[in-house]
Amino acid sequence: MKKLLLKITELKENCVYVELLEYNNMKGIIERGEISRRRIQNIPNMVKINNIEVIKVISIDKENNNVYLSRRQAELNETNNNKIALIMQNIKQ
Repeated sequence: MKKLLLKITELKENCVYVELLEYNNMKGIIERGEISRRRIQNIPNMVKINNIEVIKVISIDKENNNVYLSRRQAELNETNNNKIALIMQNIKQ
């Protein structure tokens, strides 16, 4: 799925509410399990209101007009891309 820029607007106990900057501030949700690869004790320690981040879209619920997002999967993809770049760099040498 696609990666998007977003602004964090509200923190709840089990999720984070965001606005999708590239789509006229459409609302989105990041559920607790999609915030980080690490164990989360306290959501405000992981994300801050008004932060702008790159996030991955994981699903769209057209009936309820919700976009479900993943910060964890975006981080994982970035880590994998960095590893691949390092391997390719070593192969060229």
